[in-house]
Amino acid sequence: MAWHNKKAQQLGSSAAAFADGAPVGEEIVPVSERQTATMRRNRKRKSDTVASVITWVVWSLIFIYSISLLFLYGWILMSSLKNDFAWMVDSFGFPVEVTFDNYITAFQELKVTVFTGNEQKVVYLENLLLNSFIYLIGCGVVATIAPCIMAYAASKFNFAFNKVIDGIVIVTMILPIIGALPSEIAMSKTLGLYGHFLGMFFMKFTFLGGNYLYFKSAFKGVPNDFAEAAKVDGASQFRVMFQIMMPMVSNIFFLILLLQMMGFWGDWQTPMIYLPEYPTVAFSLYDVQFSKTAPLNFKPVQLAACVLGSIPTLIAFVLFKNKIMGGLAFGGLKG
Repeated sequence: MAWHNKKAQQLGSSAAAFADGAPVGEEIVPVSERQTATMRRNRKRKSDTVASVITWVVWSLIFIYSISLLFLYGWILMSSLKNDFAWMVDSFGFPVEVTFDNYITAFQELKVTVFTGNEQKVVYLENLLLNSFIYLIGCGVVATIAPCIMAYAASKFNFAFNKVIDGIVIVTMILPIIGALPSEIAMSKTLGLYGHFLGMFFMKFTFLGGNYLYFKSAFKGVPNDFAEAAKVDGASQFRVMFQIMMPMVSNIFFLILLLQMMGFWGDWQTPMIYLPEYPTVAFSLYDVQFSKTAPLNFKPVQLAACVLGSIPTLIAFVLFKNKIMGGLAFGGLKG
């Protein structure tokens, strides 16, 4: 009887081995829990090594890219301190004699010639600065408020066109729309929006772009309890949006507003196309590279003008650095 039981066990083991793919007659050694844990640790160690290598490669590329940008800024600053003779002798060397005359010349001589009908007008630096501040403040405010309002409505109200709005925003971000420039200029002239600041502000009042997605993510992270409590007290939707909800996303609102203004400060193409009679500082820096008359045709003077044009952006970053970082942290937590 015992012999039959032993034989049955051997047959069962052989069948199990055959089912598992092992040759019949060989003894199967079970894998212990310690060996399993060791294999898991080895796999995890390999995956951690691969992740570490990828991380180092990415950070190395970012570091090289940052160094290349700093090199360009350093070269511009260094070259702006040379006189014209030193520039012609050695464009990439250090200045033998440091001079700030290029900055004085750029500040005094920077100007743009525009044509109003059949007349020619010269716009000097003070008017260039005025046009720049009107352009960046007006366009920055409307280009920030429009996506904020639309994102609030899309995130706090359930209506049928929510997904349609999201789709329109994403499609306009993906498709290249530079080919629509001639038709946009023609339409702006037909509607009376061409050539003045109010028309430019109206054209910038749009919710399209990535800022809509940032605001929508921020509003979704704000609980509805505050709005419900305010509605119980008789607050209107307008008051709930501007006095309760928008202050809760003030960090990211200020961040986007600041970045928009900094972007409009450096925008030379839009004023050149849509505001030909109101040139900005950015357009003057673009135009100075084509100057044929002295002293603006000297490269050190042109580079000094570029350095002067970047000073407001640097000042804004230094003054509002904490606000910018606070807005980025808020967006990261709520996104």
